[in-house]
Amino acid sequence: MNCAGFARWRKLSCSDLMQADLSTFILISKRRLKIVLPNCTIDWSFTEELWCTLIKRPVVTTCGPVPHHSDGKLCVSRDAADEEAKEQKRVNKQIEEQLQKDKQLYRATHRLLLLGAGESGKSTIVKQMRILHINGFSERERRDKITDIKRNIRDSITVIVKSMEELNPPIRLEKSSNMEHVRYMLEVACVPDFEYPDDFFDRVKDLWKDQGVQASYERSNEYQLIDCAKYFLDKIDEVRKVDYTPSEQDILRCRVMTTGIFETKFEVDKVRFHMFDVGGQRDERRKWIQCFNDVTAVIFVCASSSYNMVLLEDKTVNRLRESLSLFKSIWNNRWLKTISVILFLNKQDLLAEKIKSGRHKLEDYFPEYSNYLIPSDAQFEPGEDPCVVRAKYFIRGEFLKLCLPSMREQAAGVPLPCVLTEESASAKPLVQTGRGGTLTLHALRSHSSSSISRTYRYIYPHFTCALDSANLISTATGDSRHHCYPHFTCAVDTENIRRVFNDCRDIIQRIHLRQYELL
Repeated sequence: MNCAGFARWRKLSCSDLMQADLSTFILISKRRLKIVLPNCTIDWSFTEELWCTLIKRPVVTTCGPVPHHSDGKLCVSRDAADEEAKEQKRVNKQIEEQLQKDKQLYRATHRLLLLGAGESGKSTIVKQMRILHINGFSERERRDKITDIKRNIRDSITVIVKSMEELNPPIRLEKSSNMEHVRYMLEVACVPDFEYPDDFFDRVKDLWKDQGVQASYERSNEYQLIDCAKYFLDKIDEVRKVDYTPSEQDILRCRVMTTGIFETKFEVDKVRFHMFDVGGQRDERRKWIQCFNDVTAVIFVCASSSYNMVLLEDKTVNRLRESLSLFKSIWNNRWLKTISVILFLNKQDLLAEKIKSGRHKLEDYFPEYSNYLIPSDAQFEPGEDPCVVRAKYFIRGEFLKLCLPSMREQAAGVPLPCVLTEESASAKPLVQTGRGGTLTLHALRSHSSSSISRTYRYIYPHFTCALDSANLISTATGDSRHHCYPHFTCAVDTENIRRVFNDCRDIIQRIHLRQYELL
């Protein structure tokens, strides 16, 4: 193809091309040619046929003057095409190597999804990860939390005094002079952009000292009050100072409702973790499915102390029962059938306070607790009250029972080669005629012999208790990748979370290796 033919194909005159500088013909890539003319620049793409025609011509550089031959023909060198091909191959190799590195990094990253009902302590767990494995909180982040802490104080005292009239029976203020402070809280301090003047803290302090307000606080399980209310109301003199800077404990206690999905990245011993925190309120749960893909493990957080509280969204629903129902739906979710669950039975400090106070008995909310026995594998912390141990293991058992529904149904069919009867301290075989020399729990229960039926009544509670107290529970389907690992936690206790997470790291590593069939 000569220059004239080339120009006509591009609807340019031959003279236009001849006016172009010799350096304006630049081969950009294998099938593109850039032509710079006095009045315009053309980025021209070759057709397959035209390219085959052009590459047959000898000699022309990829960047620089294009020689004019006497016959007016444009030539493109084969060397230029070869160099371009080599460059493309090099770039492709770099891209493939980077993709491979990214893939390896992605597979080596442990993605942990925090799930649970609202106010169970999920965000506090994330804060602990920042303290333990990142750099904690900067001075600016600490100062930014001051407004949230003051808002916690305002919301807490407002809810307490507002609920006094709504309780049954209602509660009155000890000092009638404090009624002015109540009106101030309900009418003045409730605006969104409230500035928290010094007078505000004086009023809050007077109200918090009032015995009527204290009585209302003692019945806070009957209305919605954040867990950190007492903590910050007791610290009001410190929070009101001009130079106040929140401590790590203050930041851990500070309550801010989570909406949306938040990701926290950190490393522990060169192992990468990505932790996803999502809102736990009912209207936030529809977002959870967005995080289910490629999750290493689910960390389900339950507020153990919520056994005597009701939901913010529905005052007819017990919070702990809501957590049990939510856990069951997560455990049986078809998208998570191969994902193990690490169960954090959180707020053990608040649970211990409630149980020891005796004001809110667990059996009043869970009647089955009355006949519950502490499992044989229960571990006591130094100086721990047996009543607290019994309560926390009961709650653990309620969750673990949901992991093995058919195991409990099959309990009656478990063969017992030998059993311990009431009449003997030694193990004696029980023979069932024609049945292989063993009796099942079902056979024990229905047997006509009074001594054997007594054996059933002795064994069955211990057998089911052993199921409830297992540290590792498999699904009834036998899927070796679907387990539940329970842990007792106190999210505001940094040392407790450090110890628990260190224990969980080995579990997470094993789960991760199973997912990629390396274990």
